Amino acid sequence: MKSIRLLHVTDFHFGKESDYKDTADLKDSSVPKKLTKTLYSNWSEEFFRCLNLWTSAYNTKIDSIVCTGDIGDRGVPDNVDIGASFLDKLSIRLEIDKTHLFLCPGNHDLQRNKTKTEFKVYEEKLKKYSINNYSCYDKVYCSTIKGIPIVSINSCLGGTSKSDFNVKFKNILKNISRDDKNAITDELENLSQEYLNDFLDVPAIGNKQLDACLNHIISQKSDSAIILMHHNPVPNNSIEIRPYSSMVDSGKFITKLLHSKKNSFILHGHTHFDYDILSYFPNGENNYVSAIGCGALNDSASSRANIYEFYFDNDDKHIITRVFRVKREGAAAFGVNYSHNVFDKGFSTDDATVLKVLVEQKNSLPFVNLLEKLKNENVSDISLIISILLRYESIIINLDKKNSDDYNNWVIKKKN
Repeated sequence: MKSIRLLHVTDFHFGKESDYKDTADLKDSSVPKKLTKTLYSNWSEEFFRCLNLWTSAYNTKIDSIVCTGDIGDRGVPDNVDIGASFLDKLSIRLEIDKTHLFLCPGNHDLQRNKTKTEFKVYEEKLKKYSINNYSCYDKVYCSTIKGIPIVSINSCLGGTSKSDFNVKFKNILKNISRDDKNAITDELENLSQEYLNDFLDVPAIGNKQLDACLNHIISQKSDSAIILMHHNPVPNNSIEIRPYSSMVDSGKFITKLLHSKKNSFILHGHTHFDYDILSYFPNGENNYVSAIGCGALNDSASSRANIYEFYFDNDDKHIITRVFRVKREGAAAFGVNYSHNVFDKGFSTDDATVLKVLVEQKNSLPFVNLLEKLKNENVSDISLIISILLRYESIIINLDKKNSDDYNNWVIKKKN
């Protein structure tokens, strides 16, 4: 059985000093008033310490770090530099090589007033710290983690001049009446049209990136893929009103992913909220698209990150993904809490529960011990448990030859 552990961080916004009064966000208590400009503050040290405690407690190691954008604020060079140096320090503290650090850009990482060099500062700062695995303009970054495809996509093409996808916020607003504009949010009334044109870009990935993404994940053996992008591909229950938050070509994107018959895990940021939305064809294959949002990691009281544990069988088929939330607790400390599972929609809840208990085991497990653990998960039907175990080839039940009906002698083992 193969496992992959990813740390997902996003939306540092280093250098932010306003209370978001210059954007179209509504005020809410989770948006920080001022973000730190230094890496050596209490929150960053406590975050590093929390991750080390978690890996020690589970006797495990995080394999890779993924970052989904907005490492600095408004493309200001100093801000982006701090974000890149934070990622550099994070990889060092977790003893993760830079080849296992993957990024995609956010709308705040680009210089929108530089019409032909939006990504220049972003690229320069990442290369300064030897960070090379990222998407840029309309070129995706494709790789694998232990044989599982990972793709980084730039979802900011709506406002990127070098791409062939040229949708600006002004093009959406030009045929909308003033009354309707006011109805979107009171904040828009206070902003000039020029500022909207430069800042509120429309998220999109375009056909070139879509095709490259599909070609990569379809070419791989695994039935699953990990996709990084900044913007949320589907609307969510965020209390913030962001007229530029959802991708304009997300419908095509998700539909094409579903037709690929792969399980796609889209990890994103942008909304500063964490949630999970599952998309699938009701009468189609068992594959799905899981869009997992991650909250913003910064010095605010709501600061957070995610840890994902992906489990695959020997044929690289997805079994289950466990999602953990890393959240700020109190004035400085962070804590890690188990959140939920993502699994094949063809599984039953009991399937997922049994597999969840099994993946926590390092080696063999007496069947009676498994029964005891499953009782705590409200699964006690022995016949059902046996049928679930027999369904998966990655698990072996060793039976005592003299008395195979006596399950007290059974041992559950995982195939190497």
